[in-house]
Amino acid sequence: MVKRVLDFLSSLRLTITLLILISAASLIGTLVVQNKSPQEYEEIYGPVLTNLIHFTGATDLYHSWYFQFMLAFLSLNLTICTLERLPRIWRRIQNERAQFPAHLPEKSPFQARLESSTPLEQAAPMVEQTLQSGFSQVQMREAGSDRIFFAARGSLSLLGPYLTHLAILVIIAGALVGSFLGFKAFLPLHEGQRADRVQNEMTGVPIPLPFSVRCERFTLETYPGTGQPKSYKSLLTILQAGRQVIQKEIEVNHPLRYQGLSFYQASYGQDSQIRLIATKVADGSSIGREVSIGEALTIPGEDISFMPVEYWPSMSGMGMDTGPTLAVEERQGNQVLQQFKLFSRFPNFDRERKDRYVLRFTAGAASKWTGLQVVKDPGVPVIWAGCILMMLGIYFSFFIYHRRVWVRLRPVSSGKLIVEVFGQTRKTQGIFEKQVAHLGQTLAEKLKQNS
Repeated sequence: MVKRVLDFLSSLRLTITLLILISAASLIGTLVVQNKSPQEYEEIYGPVLTNLIHFTGATDLYHSWYFQFMLAFLSLNLTICTLERLPRIWRRIQNERAQFPAHLPEKSPFQARLESSTPLEQAAPMVEQTLQSGFSQVQMREAGSDRIFFAARGSLSLLGPYLTHLAILVIIAGALVGSFLGFKAFLPLHEGQRADRVQNEMTGVPIPLPFSVRCERFTLETYPGTGQPKSYKSLLTILQAGRQVIQKEIEVNHPLRYQGLSFYQASYGQDSQIRLIATKVADGSSIGREVSIGEALTIPGEDISFMPVEYWPSMSGMGMDTGPTLAVEERQGNQVLQQFKLFSRFPNFDRERKDRYVLRFTAGAASKWTGLQVVKDPGVPVIWAGCILMMLGIYFSFFIYHRRVWVRLRPVSSGKLIVEVFGQTRKTQGIFEKQVAHLGQTLAEKLKQNS
């Protein structure tokens, strides 16, 4: 039973099945937008498909239990396969270097045969010298009156698949290290603003930084006539213990890196000074204050709050320009009860909701901010090491090939010397056939010169 289990866990069929499943899951992960809010999923996919996506965990597929399980199962498969077969391959390499192979492949398709009048004692050194020029190690033994030479090259190619196995394991380990010990966070900064903490994109939990970062300047360049963004840059300063340690202007694909953290130019936006006012219909009492996007106006004594989620300086709708528009969520605790829009030009429009509270807002001057993606991934060096191992494994597997050659010198009664060349390989057989023929021709020429 143990042998059957080990055979199953080390089988190539299991490896292929797992690779197909992991590839299919990765494809789903590229098609389904990751780590969005439930409202955004419903807007994109509709309620039925959204429920299916949440049920399968495809909203954060690469951290789902079944994706991690498939990676762990693939790692187990490769580990058992390597531990089962590598010792046998290693012993074969060591034995080949230490002692003569037990058999002579007389039925090999790679052969050359010639006759010479050169005495055996003179021919043997020439054969050994010729083999040493093309192979790393040459061995000789006597078999009765015959002398047999053996030479091999490229035995490291036998380790290629196992280096590739190790590379995959290292890359998976690096990905897991980055997944569990790293994070991705978003940091909005206005000009002159500094921050010493960021917010984790997945959990929303604030993460303290060992230093602070300040935005000195934000520059936005647009295409003439269209207003579409051409480029946007941020001049960032890293401060530690109140002292500037590094300053760099970043743009898309040109981040600032410091102490294992990377600051990428990801987005930009603008905030308006918004005064949100809620009036209770029953008694006409009002509460209002300055809020920003994502900051809630809480009603005292009630578990009700109103949170601005998006602002448009101008919006067209209902056949007219509605002017400044604000999208607001009504919340009860962490639950979103409804989302609606307020129009600055039509302050009484919100009465149509027939709610207990009527909302209105006023917007002041807008200020631009830069959106930074902050990434910590301690698994990157491990992944790079895995990539290097992968390249070595591919090089050993496809650009080095294991080949072995035997040369037998057999004296015959007529005083002649029969020289037989046998070769053995599993790859590049067409090239190796020419090499064996060339070796036989080279030996024939050398023996002829000394006959």
